[in-house]
Amino acid sequence: MKSITSICGIDMIDYKSIDLNLLLSLNILLETKNVTRASEKLGVRQSTVSAQLSRLRKAFNDPLLIPSDTGRGMIVTKRAEEIFPEIKNVLKTVEQIVANKPSFNPKEDSRTYNITSSDNGVISIGLPLVETISKIVNPNIQVAFHNFSSEKIASQMERGEIDILIGSKRMVPETMKARKLYNERFVLLQRKNHPRGLRTLDIDEYCELQHVLVSIDGGGFYGCMDEHLEALGKKETLYCQLNSLP
Repeated sequence: MKSITSICGIDMIDYKSIDLNLLLSLNILLETKNVTRASEKLGVRQSTVSAQLSRLRKAFNDPLLIPSDTGRGMIVTKRAEEIFPEIKNVLKTVEQIVANKPSFNPKEDSRTYNITSSDNGVISIGLPLVETISKIVNPNIQVAFHNFSSEKIASQMERGEIDILIGSKRMVPETMKARKLYNERFVLLQRKNHPRGLRTLDIDEYCELQHVLVSIDGGGFYGCMDEHLEALGKKETLYCQLNSLP
């Protein structure tokens, strides 16, 4: 593939043949007008700079630098003189982009943050988060909580429809990274005056009882407790399921 193509009589550069290192080298070459001094300033071998200059000449379809009549240094071509200020501006812009650190000021931010979470996540983290945000006194910040869907969460986050997922490890798709916020522990709830009394349960008695499963996505009669019991070779009896769906 040729580096230069002509469209309607205008020479177009194939940008695939140019990278940032080449532009940096060209900038130094045009400043020093000397391959040896340019290589010293760049901290690379002279042969490397010579090879870069050769690539630049092909890309711009111009010699850019030619040997002077005196044999000392090089002369900048008219084409090189024209692009020299533009190359400096490009490098300066790149430098500013890299040096610029993104800042976030919650008092000036204006957007809606979309969070999907389990019921427990909304109560334990979501509500304190909303309370904290309300103290910032910025009406332009809003927080929206959405029902969790195991089938949609990956695509929702990829498309930017959901910003944060708060939930258990089993809710996080394998393709996504997560950070542990805190450890949970299981507790047993039973109705008042339950015939089993208040004595401590063992695993076998627990499995014999009838249980209610709360499902955040209607995933069937299987929950995280079943995973733990299976590891112990046990199984609980599920009586009914409650789905936290709209």
